[in-house]
Amino acid sequence: MVCPNPNCGNQKTICYGTQRGLTTLRYRRCPVCKHPFISKEVVVEDLFSVDHNDYLEDIGELESDVRNRVKRSN
Repeated sequence: MVCPNPNCGNQKTICYGTQRGLTTLRYRRCPVCKHPFISKEVVVEDLFSVDHNDYLEDIGELESDVRNRVKRSN
């Protein structure tokens, strides 16, 4: 995670706390400039991939059993 401080921009930050839920909040601090900040992780459904995989299954490029196996492993 890149430090959001415009005067720093350090490539590594330290996560010192996490709050999990539908969105995950991570409390972070830059070890160089000591700037504290919060990052947010949100689950987003990729509808293009679902439609594209449906299309591939329809034309025979993707077998439905392979697709179902991948869904179960996640």
